[in-house]
Amino acid sequence: MSKSEKIKLRQSKRKKLFLEQLKRTPTIEQSCHKAGITRMTVGRWRKASKRFDTEVEESILEGHGLVSDIAESHMFSHINQGNKDMIKFYLAHTNARYSNKVEFKGHITNVTGKLSPEQDKLLKQALEFAVPQQSYEPIKEEQRADADTEDDEDEPGL
Repeated sequence: MSKSEKIKLRQSKRKKLFLEQLKRTPTIEQSCHKAGITRMTVGRWRKASKRFDTEVEESILEGHGLVSDIAESHMFSHINQGNKDMIKFYLAHTNARYSNKVEFKGHITNVTGKLSPEQDKLLKQALEFAVPQQSYEPIKEEQRADADTEDDEDEPGL
């Protein structure tokens, strides 16, 4: 067997070992360490081979699925043991009745692509309400009026 054939065989084995490890632990760094190769090597292999790059992405996805299954299994064990925090977490993330969310419904139609001055003012007011304030006190009427009349001289184009 020639030297180049030996190198190809060794690379093939390491690639296979790396991909298998990636399916168990979906992080490049840990999989490289376990397979005895560097991140740079994996980067070169991915650049050189579109197929290998695709296999890496598929292995990562499969690994994430495995880790998610393990995490869910542990979560359900905690739920079965009566862990209230885990019960709250599960309900908040899987049942709409228990989640904290803001729902916006509506329809926006803008034929011209530009907002009228009135629409622009309404949009600015809506954004003020949508973006959390540093203090959770209601915005006073005089504060809102000051914000509407303030000139942005320091910032050209605004």
